[in-house]
Amino acid sequence: MLWLLRHGQASFGAATYDALTELGERQAVATGDHFVRAGARFDEVQVGPKRRHAATAAGVLAALPGAPAPAPVPAPRLDEFAEATEILRAAEEVCGLTAAQMSALSRNEQLRHYDTTIAAWTQGRVRLGARPSAAAFRREVADWLRELTGHTQRGRTVLAVTSAGVIAAAAAEVLELPVDRMAQFMRVLRNASLTEIAFSAGRVSLVSFNGVTHLPLELGSSM
Repeated sequence: MLWLLRHGQASFGAATYDALTELGERQAVATGDHFVRAGARFDEVQVGPKRRHAATAAGVLAALPGAPAPAPVPAPRLDEFAEATEILRAAEEVCGLTAAQMSALSRNEQLRHYDTTIAAWTQGRVRLGARPSAAAFRREVADWLRELTGHTQRGRTVLAVTSAGVIAAAAAEVLELPVDRMAQFMRVLRNASLTEIAFSAGRVSLVSFNGVTHLPLELGSSM
């Protein structure tokens, strides 16, 4: 089983996005508490390269009793396709806004332009600076998923702490959906959500997507 965990709430709109908010830290601990209640044990823990990935993994693993989980393994391919600031810069171009005009918008309006730009990126209509195209990003995630799920050890359970883009790409890959469908997965992914992929010698199945029932209602968030 592969568990994909999206990081806890990051600091959207702040000077530095790549840091958990206080809510994000609580989400990580609550997820660890959930794994304790479920009796979860992991053979491997892979962690993306961002601070928010590492902080989420630390919060989860600190809640586990004793030392049932192996040391986290850095996984560069679990990186997000772009940072929030890069997407918003592209959104200024897509929506014909200056940086000052974008900054003056409400959070909801910024997020609407953010989603529009991500959809345009998955359709190949906009580039996010020097970042890879959506097709190239999807191939990178697909290669990582193929290598991981090709493992033959029976009963192997892996936890991967990453971002919405990787989870969306993995879900679309398992369901054999086109690249542009990734945007539909990204826009609904909740913070600290869990997605399960069952695998056996290269065969993969999506068991669940974007689950947040392990979080108390007051800890729910989506950005």
